[in-house]
Amino acid sequence: MEPEDRVWVLVAGRRSRAVVGGTFADVPRGGLLVYVDSHGMLSLAVGGGNALERLGVEPGEVVGIVAA
Repeated sequence: MEPEDRVWVLVAGRRSRAVVGGTFADVPRGGLLVYVDSHGMLSLAVGGGNALERLGVEPGEVVGIVAA
Protein backbone atom coordinates (compact mmCIF):
# COMPACT_ATOMS: atom_id res chain seq x y z
CA MET A 1 0.00 0.00 0.00
CA GLU A 2 1.18 3.48 -0.86
CA PRO A 3 0.05 6.89 0.43
CA GLU A 4 -3.19 8.05 -1.19
CA ASP A 5 -4.15 4.49 -2.23
CA ARG A 6 -7.83 3.70 -1.74
CA VAL A 7 -8.70 0.53 0.18
CA TRP A 8 -11.74 -1.26 1.59
CA VAL A 9 -11.94 -1.93 5.32
CA LEU A 10 -13.99 -5.09 5.94
CA VAL A 11 -15.76 -5.75 9.25
CA ALA A 12 -18.44 -8.39 9.85
CA GLY A 13 -19.55 -8.45 6.22
CA ARG A 14 -19.63 -4.65 5.89
CA ARG A 15 -17.14 -2.59 3.94
CA SER A 16 -16.06 1.03 4.20
CA ARG A 17 -13.79 3.03 1.92
CA ALA A 18 -10.55 4.31 3.40
CA VAL A 19 -7.44 6.18 2.29
CA VAL A 20 -3.87 5.12 3.04
CA GLY A 21 -1.95 7.99 4.61
CA GLY A 22 0.65 9.09 7.09
CA THR A 23 -1.18 11.69 9.16
CA PHE A 24 -4.74 12.43 10.26
CA ALA A 25 -4.66 15.47 7.96
CA ASP A 26 -4.60 13.08 4.97
CA VAL A 27 -8.39 12.59 5.28
CA PRO A 28 -11.23 15.08 5.66
CA ARG A 29 -13.25 15.24 8.87
CA GLY A 30 -15.12 11.92 9.10
CA GLY A 31 -12.82 10.22 6.56
CA LEU A 32 -11.39 6.79 7.33
CA LEU A 33 -7.59 6.54 7.37
CA VAL A 34 -5.30 3.48 7.25
CA TYR A 35 -1.78 4.25 8.47
CA VAL A 36 1.30 2.72 10.08
CA ASP A 37 1.43 3.82 13.73
CA SER A 38 4.48 4.59 15.90
CA HIS A 39 4.81 0.89 16.78
CA GLY A 40 4.93 -0.14 13.12
CA MET A 41 1.40 -1.59 13.27
CA LEU A 42 -1.28 -1.02 10.66
CA SER A 43 -3.95 1.18 12.27
CA LEU A 44 -7.27 2.82 11.50
CA ALA A 45 -8.44 6.30 12.39
CA VAL A 46 -11.26 8.67 11.54
CA GLY A 47 -10.49 12.33 10.91
CA GLY A 48 -11.99 14.14 13.90
CA GLY A 49 -13.78 10.98 15.04
CA ASN A 50 -13.53 7.50 16.49
CA ALA A 51 -12.79 4.50 14.25
CA LEU A 52 -14.27 1.98 16.72
CA GLU A 53 -17.58 3.84 16.74
CA ARG A 54 -17.56 4.52 13.00
CA LEU A 55 -16.94 0.87 12.10
CA GLY A 56 -19.00 -0.61 14.92
CA VAL A 57 -16.20 -2.86 16.15
CA GLU A 58 -14.78 -3.89 19.50
CA PRO A 59 -11.05 -4.00 20.34
CA GLY A 60 -9.59 -7.32 19.17
CA GLU A 61 -12.23 -7.90 16.49
CA VAL A 62 -10.94 -9.09 13.10
CA VAL A 63 -10.75 -6.36 10.45
CA GLY A 64 -9.71 -6.93 6.83
CA ILE A 65 -8.11 -4.41 4.48
CA VAL A 66 -8.08 -4.98 0.72
CA ALA A 67 -7.25 -2.89 -2.33
CA ALA A 68 -10.20 -0.93 -3.72
